[in-house]
Amino acid sequence: MKREIFLNDFGEMLEKVTIRKWHADVDQDLSTDDSLVSFETAKAIMEAPVPVEGKLVEILCQPGEQIVRDQPIAVIEVA
Repeated sequence: MKREIFLNDFGEMLEKVTIRKWHADVDQDLSTDDSLVSFETAKAIMEAPVPVEGKLVEILCQPGEQIVRDQPIAVIEVA
């Protein structure tokens, strides 16, 4: 089953962030111990863990892109 990943999957109450770096590649197997993405808020750079185990099938935004809370950022095929 494919699952879209959103900002609120990381447990933060963020409204808007800028993607800094992806720590995983498409087709990579992911575990919840892995880091998925780094993003920048108005006050800090944060690293977000993988919210569910599976395979990263699609990255929906690129580094430097600003995203909002209800915008999907990636798709994971859940294990």
